[in-house]
Amino acid sequence: MAMVRRYAALAACALPAVGIGVRTKTHDVIASFVYACPGSGVAPTVRVRYADARRLAPRPASSPVGLYEGGRKPASAYRVIGEIELVLHDNDTGFDTAERRAKQEARRMGGDAIVDWRWDDAAKARPPAGEQGRLCFRGSVIRFL
Repeated sequence: MAMVRRYAALAACALPAVGIGVRTKTHDVIASFVYACPGSGVAPTVRVRYADARRLAPRPASSPVGLYEGGRKPASAYRVIGEIELVLHDNDTGFDTAERRAKQEARRMGGDAIVDWRWDDAAKARPPAGEQGRLCFRGSVIRFL
């Protein structure tokens, strides 16, 4: 009996969403249907902070951007032009997507590489960057001298 009630409730909610009306005694009933979850493929949140007021011209999409994880540093001299932070909202979004998006933002900032590239739970990052269970990637965007 409980299953019948569930199906009846589902039909009463879903049928107006697909254009099939349900007769009621009052005319002020509005049926709506909204997805509760954002679905897959949600883009990461990207935050950038420039080191100073100077803005460099963006690099071409074809220019390579180096990625130095953790404490690794390039051998060439460089200056930091800004910081980048990505927070992933979709569990299907992985490290490759985060790296690709970070490199895209580094090019837009005029950078040649990202140093001190690290990741953590967004809630544990300092300062916190998002909800627990979300991945947060951070790094410094640099320009070679």
